[in-house]
Amino acid sequence: MPLSKMDTDQAKAARAAAKAKWDKMTPEEKAAYKKAASQKKREELTAMEAVAADQGPVFDAKKAKRKPPRPRRSRCRPRSSGNRT
Repeated sequence: MPLSKMDTDQAKAARAAAKAKWDKMTPEEKAAYKKAASQKKREELTAMEAVAADQGPVFDAKKAKRKPPRPRRSRCRPRSSGNRT
């Protein structure tokens, strides 16, 4: 189900209008717009996302020092296709 009932031409026209509006804005207006959008996004975070954003990635030093396991060799030898004498 589409998010809106716009067809391609309408979507392109809306994008062009939004781009023209953005280009007419002053740097201060752009900064204020970005700040407001960032604030809105932070308010919409779920509790889990907020905790993860505050805590950052968890680093485990013990796991970081370990080397990855080596691939094991097969114990079976491949059979040769030629005749043995």
